[in-house]
Amino acid sequence: MKSLIDQIRKATMSDELDPSTIINVELIDIIFALHEKFEDIDKVSLWLNTENPHLGYIKPSKLILLGRGHKVLQFIRSVEDSE
Repeated sequence: MKSLIDQIRKATMSDELDPSTIINVELIDIIFALHEKFEDIDKVSLWLNTENPHLGYIKPSKLILLGRGHKVLQFIRSVEDSE
């Protein structure tokens, strides 16, 4: 699955990307990272839709919709690095 993510990233690397494409690529990265951690899509969905104190008590899904998916991904990766 990781190679699929890499292929999507490579295919979407362009100066002509519209913001919705960038959000979709970030969302794929986020879901993939969370699925690796939780190994359960229901837990991924719950995490995305629960206010998170480390993200200013905002639901990660809302941050993604606001174009701040990179902040969510940054937080996920920082947790992974500390484990």
